[in-house]
Amino acid sequence: MSKKDDVLLMLDLKPSKWLKRTLFLLHVLALVASIANSLIISVKLGLCIGICAHYWRVINPQTKPHFQIRYSDRSGWQVSSTNGIESVEILKSTIITIFFIILHIKSQFTDKLTILVVFDALRDDDYRRLIVQLKTTGILNKRAYDGLGKP
Repeated sequence: MSKKDDVLLMLDLKPSKWLKRTLFLLHVLALVASIANSLIISVKLGLCIGICAHYWRVINPQTKPHFQIRYSDRSGWQVSSTNGIESVEILKSTIITIFFIILHIKSQFTDKLTILVVFDALRDDDYRRLIVQLKTTGILNKRAYDGLGKP
């Protein structure tokens, strides 16, 4: 196997602590708003239970698939999940910022799959390598951002 066939990029997405903290803060604010309103107590209780149940569902790691992203010159982009490895096409609607990347993916099994890659889900150098690889393979378009958060 030649060096050209080797995988240039192999990234294992980890759970994001920053995303968990942000979701926790948003759910706490929703709880405060549901308690501070002027609805009757039974409705307030129902809202609190619903918000807590939603938070549990969002944070529970068993409900989230684990992704691994690969790129090589020979095979192109591939995504590995619980379903196995499949070749994918990164769509032009992918959004790249310094804080997160929203990958829009098309595969043979799904028309569109969205993967959120938060900056702390990868090591710093891996996150930069992913951005560079996306830009160099022609994914960057006018909807993607320039790294400073400006279109």
